[in-house]
Amino acid sequence: MHKDSNTSIIMATVGLITCAILLAGCTRSPGSSSRNAAGGETANKGAPQVATVEVVAKDLAQKIEMPGSVEGYESVELFAKIGGYLESIVVDIGADVREGQVLAKLHVPEMLKELEQKRSLIEQAKAKAEQARAGVHQAEADIAAAEAARLQAEAGRKEKQAMRDLRKTEFDRMTELGKKDSIDRRKVDEARFALDAAHAVVESHEAAIRTAAANVTAIQAKFDKARADEKAVAADVAVAHANYEQVATMLEYAEIKAPFDGII
Repeated sequence: MHKDSNTSIIMATVGLITCAILLAGCTRSPGSSSRNAAGGETANKGAPQVATVEVVAKDLAQKIEMPGSVEGYESVELFAKIGGYLESIVVDIGADVREGQVLAKLHVPEMLKELEQKRSLIEQAKAKAEQARAGVHQAEADIAAAEAARLQAEAGRKEKQAMRDLRKTEFDRMTELGKKDSIDRRKVDEARFALDAAHAVVESHEAAIRTAAANVTAIQAKFDKARADEKAVAADVAVAHANYEQVATMLEYAEIKAPFDGII
């Protein structure tokens, strides 16, 4: 009996625990009750209301702001190649410039005076060149005149030689006649005098020919010298031009120009 009563107590306890668990699972919480009530109201009002938008395809743009500095691909500091006074600044900071554009100008009075001096030397050299050419032309004319005189002297010599030969023939004939006493002795003497005079004339013309030839040689030497002087003066003209161009080139550096396209 005692054993049966203990078993009954244990079974009763297990039953109570099981009932408590079942009651806990079936009990509704206050929140659950309110949701059910709201659900009932929503069901009564109809379908839920939602907002809609039209889908449009766009590029995704991302903008990032960061501190930094910008430098040109090419940069240069410009200096004047020659010294002088700043005359003008043509452009300002930030201006766009093109290659070869003048940025600033210098005033160099010393080089300007030197340039004028070089120009004067060119004119002087040109004047000397003109004189040298005139000397060449004069020498050519003198050569022609001397050659003409020589030819004339040679022509006169031939004429006088012919006359001398004639006088020689007459003298020989007179001499033969004189030997035969066919003529007066004075005729023979006259023929001798005429022959001697003819010889003298021929010798005079030969001397004139030699003088004319020497004159031609001397004038030819003058002509050669005149030609040499002309070449020397032409070289002086070229040197004067070169000196002028050198100063003019240096003076071009008085203008500071942009070496390439860019921004000041």
